Amino acid sequence: MNKSVLISIQPYWVFLIIARLMGWNIPQEKTVEVRKDFPKASDWNKVAHIYCSKNRKSFNRIPKQYQPSIVKFLGKVIGDFVGDRI
Repeated sequence: MNKSVLISIQPYWVFLIIARLMGWNIPQEKTVEVRKDFPKASDWNKVAHIYCSKNRKSFNRIPKQYQPSIVKFLGKVIGDFVGDRI
């Protein structure tokens, strides 16, 4: 059985990750996620699922005009990716 990883990311960082995909013109974006640990299991398939946490303090950092678009992601898995390098 192949295993995947669940990465919890705060709402503000989710906003920065998806901003370009959504066509939002903001002054910064997030394209890299760095973690200290990674799965040691040999059957890890290098798939990571992105979970948007419900952190209100982080959510409140998002500009007000974008909050209605982000609120639907709180507490949900919003996407996944395959890590080609570790």
